[in-house]
Amino acid sequence: MTDTSDIWLTTKELAERWKLKEQTLNSYRYENKGVPYFKINTKDSPTRAIIRYKLNDVIEYENKNRIIPKN
Repeated sequence: MTDTSDIWLTTKELAERWKLKEQTLNSYRYENKGVPYFKINTKDSPTRAIIRYKLNDVIEYENKNRIIPKN
């Protein structure tokens, strides 16, 4: 099994993984929904934060929200 503890995704990478628009993930963050994320403010651009998603959190969120049909 691959160790994913040090892998971080950008909003673009997560949007590509889930086949969503980046704006959808932006909306999820604004609405305080979805996968946990980290927001890193920078001195260079105080109005523009860096957003990162920990891959382990993404996988945990995907597994928790998985629906298994009853057959």
